[in-house]
Amino acid sequence: MQGEAVNLYYKQGGSDKVYQTQLVEREGGWVVNFQYGRRGSTLTSGTKTATPVEYARAKSAYDKLVAEKKGKGYTEAESGSAYQATAGEARFTGILPQLLNAVEEHELEALLTDDGLCAQEKHDGERRLIRQGTAGDTAGVIGINRKGLAVALPLNLAEAFAHLPAGTVIDGEVIGTAYVAFDILEFGGKDVRALPYRERLRVLAECMRGVGPQSGACVVLTAFVGVTKRALLAAMRAGGKEGIVFKSLDAPYTEGCPNSGGAQLKFKLVESATVEVIGQNGTKRSVSVRVYDPSGTPVPVGSVTIPADKRIPAAGEIIEVRYLYAYRDGALYQPVYLGERGDQGREACRTGQLKYKAEVGEAQAA
Repeated sequence: MQGEAVNLYYKQGGSDKVYQTQLVEREGGWVVNFQYGRRGSTLTSGTKTATPVEYARAKSAYDKLVAEKKGKGYTEAESGSAYQATAGEARFTGILPQLLNAVEEHELEALLTDDGLCAQEKHDGERRLIRQGTAGDTAGVIGINRKGLAVALPLNLAEAFAHLPAGTVIDGEVIGTAYVAFDILEFGGKDVRALPYRERLRVLAECMRGVGPQSGACVVLTAFVGVTKRALLAAMRAGGKEGIVFKSLDAPYTEGCPNSGGAQLKFKLVESATVEVIGQNGTKRSVSVRVYDPSGTPVPVGSVTIPADKRIPAAGEIIEVRYLYAYRDGALYQPVYLGERGDQGREACRTGQLKYKAEVGEAQAA
């Protein structure tokens, strides 16, 4: 038995990160430690083993941690090129989506009255970019998930988007076999990311005319002025929809997500969380779930019932759960299963996403 250590790198867009982990012998047992952060900066440290454990258990935790990071695009190559020298290298397209930052209720008024922002419904689907590489050929159409990996598309969408010009990349969400497009990165071989969003919307509308509504694909409904943005928000609330998105009309398309703020924002009308399945609860149609705190320590957040018409997800799978609020001990109140999240990894299962029930003192202060 011997110790192990690896340095992993990830460089994409504005990200240049390093993740280090070690399997080392200590006090008659073995521990798994890690450090992470921006390359060249002071790294944050943590451990997967609060106390030394037997070698087999520590080795399993070490191997799982390394595999997870490589699955997210980290590589041992110091260039940091995503998925280099990993199993995902062949599927990595190099195309990553622009992501949203959340805003709170008290920020809504300023967003609704800002003429530089448009508003759109936040659909409860799975993020999917669609690329047409070969005009008129369904074999040239691929889906791309939020990790930048090539994935399958529903057949009706692959057939519909085969009619697009070669060298076209559209951004949107798959909802069952339907598709809602809300941005475009490339059109007919021309990169349009640098265009302001108002111009990209125009190009997107032109592009989608070649797809046709019978395909199940459409362009997202967009509100541009205060009165229509308020009407959209009211309709979203009345319909029990997931939320509303605000986008800067002058901003280019920028992959990834800034630490805060940014050109694209979301306000969620219902609470939902991305969680990892721990396992099935005996023979019941329910699974235990968890999230992770900033140090990577797992935090159980209760159980959720799986509807009879849905497959029971296995341990380690990522799912989405709607809930009213979370208690301070982490448990979710009245969770409802929304579906699998094959486009997400364990990194999305964070304690930071949870909305907690206000304590008595907090409610009085408010």
